[in-house]
Amino acid sequence: MPRNKFINPANGHAYEWHRNHESEDASGKTRSISGSANTGNVGRVRQQGMAEPYERRLKGRIVHRAQYIEFWTWFQLCDSQTIIFEDHEGFQYEGQITAFTPTLTRKEYSLSPDPSMPRHFFEYDLTFQVYRFISGDMATAGVAP
Repeated sequence: MPRNKFINPANGHAYEWHRNHESEDASGKTRSISGSANTGNVGRVRQQGMAEPYERRLKGRIVHRAQYIEFWTWFQLCDSQTIIFEDHEGFQYEGQITAFTPTLTRKEYSLSPDPSMPRHFFEYDLTFQVYRFISGDMATAGVAP
């Protein structure tokens, strides 16, 4: 199964996720348009603002401690540079992780993919703000992030 990846464009280092995200909130763009009366007070003048940035909002479960540590490592790297997110379809986006909020969820003792986590896992929300579409449908459509 194809895996999501983080790629460091500065040195080419890549991290292939242990487990892909499970769901995703809506991704898209919005633009604000306001209207006001013109100077002659007849009709409306519309003014368009900049479109909001495109964000991918991923949700999932972490069952490997190594993935938990890697996500924090990549979040920290975004303090100083952009990274590339490659999704399971192979589409690439350059940007930054703007939010990573894991929640520790306790469970009954059980066999786990990671023996160091037999009594818990993490559920997370991760927001990736896109600065450039490298490949994929948005790049093909010529959409500016």
